[in-house]
Amino acid sequence: MTRNSLIILVVVLVIGFGVWFTKFGQELKRTQEIVNEKNDDTQRLLRRRTAAVTEQPTVDNSLRKTQLQKEIQDLSTQLYQENQKLDTQRKYLDDLRNKTNPDRVEVNYRNQISTANQEIQTLSDTLRGDQFNEAEIQREVQRISTETNTAARFYTEQMDKNIKDQEAIIRRTQEDLEYWMGNLNYMTLRDQNVSILQQQLAAQNQQLQDMKVQRLQISAQALEQTQNVQAQARQIASENAAARADVQDQIDSLREQIQRLEYAYRQTRYGQMSAQSQVNQAERNLQGQQEVIRSVQELLREKQGEFNQLQ
Repeated sequence: MTRNSLIILVVVLVIGFGVWFTKFGQELKRTQEIVNEKNDDTQRLLRRRTAAVTEQPTVDNSLRKTQLQKEIQDLSTQLYQENQKLDTQRKYLDDLRNKTNPDRVEVNYRNQISTANQEIQTLSDTLRGDQFNEAEIQREVQRISTETNTAARFYTEQMDKNIKDQEAIIRRTQEDLEYWMGNLNYMTLRDQNVSILQQQLAAQNQQLQDMKVQRLQISAQALEQTQNVQAQARQIASENAAARADVQDQIDSLREQIQRLEYAYRQTRYGQMSAQSQVNQAERNLQGQQEVIRSVQELLREKQGEFNQLQ
């Protein structure tokens, strides 16, 4: 937020607060006038009743007792109603005090902010743990790949040596076969040796081909194992990246929540400054209502005393 935007926001808040406070002050003034009118009405009623008793000529005790009973009943009803009003005003005042209790409001907001910060800390620890685990996985993949390649190279070299040895054996067998095929002196022995050497040469060539296939299989298996491990590592890394993105979104959301809570707390504190005047007015109204009740109670005691004297 720029400095000009901040100034505009402050001006809007001040104007809004002034308008609200003016309207609220008019309502409080009207409430006080109603209470004062009620007090005046009650006092006039009490004076009329007292004057009526003073100016009334002496009447028959029975008629006077009936009149006093009605007045006592009316005053009792009025006292009940006034007490009901007092309870309502007292509850209203208690609600105002609870709403304008700065300690309670601050504790409430601080608790929410503290909870959000703790969640952010927990999520941040989770992020760091995921990053550490991913690094461990990459190191493990590298280790497996290295060991696989090392083992494959060892077996490949061993197979290369075996193939060379087998090729040397085949060359000697071929030399022997060529010797006996060219020997025309011992025909019977020649035919036997040629047949044996031809069989050996065929078996040796097949064994050589098997060795070459096995050598290719070792390289292929090593490459496949390395690729599988790397593919698994990429899959885990992709899942971890998605999980970290979700965690980061939660952290960002919690930080925005903290900003909203802090702003709401400041706004509440501003409102409490004006709401305190509402509490003060409610306290004055409550005191006025208590005065009305005391007046009614006093008049009721007088009527009851007068009634008792006529018994």
